[in-house]
Amino acid sequence: MTEVWRDKILPEILSQNKKPKTSIGIYVVMHHEVTVLSLLEVMTFRFQSSVKPDSAVEALGDLVLDVIDYCHRALVNLLAHPEIRLERDETAAEPPIEVQLGRQRDSLRFMAAVQSITLLQHICEQLSRLTKYERRQWVASPPDDLAVAKIEGQLWLTLLYILMDREHLALYEISEYRRGQLLRLQKHLTDTVLEQVPPLGALRQWLAHISVSPPPPPARSGVIIETVPELRQALLDRHAGRWAKLARQQLERHFRTDLASIQEQARRLAAVYDLDKMAPLMAESTRCAACGEVAVKKCSRCKAAWYCGRQCQVKHWPVHKPDCDAA
Repeated sequence: MTEVWRDKILPEILSQNKKPKTSIGIYVVMHHEVTVLSLLEVMTFRFQSSVKPDSAVEALGDLVLDVIDYCHRALVNLLAHPEIRLERDETAAEPPIEVQLGRQRDSLRFMAAVQSITLLQHICEQLSRLTKYERRQWVASPPDDLAVAKIEGQLWLTLLYILMDREHLALYEISEYRRGQLLRLQKHLTDTVLEQVPPLGALRQWLAHISVSPPPPPARSGVIIETVPELRQALLDRHAGRWAKLARQQLERHFRTDLASIQEQARRLAAVYDLDKMAPLMAESTRCAACGEVAVKKCSRCKAAWYCGRQCQVKHWPVHKPDCDAA
């Protein structure tokens, strides 16, 4: 839903003569997209590692196709716009509101594409079981650094799970065009890459095989049943031709330009994202620094140490004081 809002309603909002004076409200709406992706990442990983291997896919049910469809669009957008990077000139003068929102939109779409790689790997890995961008920032990489980045490794593993599964290959027709595209992977499967991701040896061997002997065509059924994603198309059909009207309504109701409304919106957002209220849900960071029991309050000075009560806080003060002063 947020993706449809970003693609259809946001451009209409930015085209209105009366624009919002601050970008924070619209940014929070756009940020929900990467928040949901983060939740899906955690869900698919936790189900994969601690429950049944296929639990996450089963939990998603038919919606897994919509998730894959979304990830595909996110990656296609990233490939179509390689100029988008999370780098901005912070010394430049503050740009107009529409430029700010455009940059925020691009940055979030970049983050969504990167998260989609992880999500696709989790899904593809679990589907098979049913039978240098690091830490969200660009880091300097010396010319002799041949280490495989995490995102690159996830892409390779996703291809491995898709192409090395017999059930997948039985349904995938490798035409001459597809064969040519797959063989382009060979030059990237170097010995250095295989040393770091050993399972890719099977993929290199398979590519070498189809380079000299194309695989036989898959067995075809007399009846073809195709499942298609529904969520995005249902939203597009439901609101077709009404995007400008929806943009005007949202500007009037949710993205008002008067100072009082902006301040009230900021107050509500601060309450929603109050970490103190979410602290009881976090197991590790809310343990008392003195006794290890569940903590309910934190040091009002450094905001880092947690305690179960004042007695433990006073008792722990001689130990905590140097860290608190440093903060």
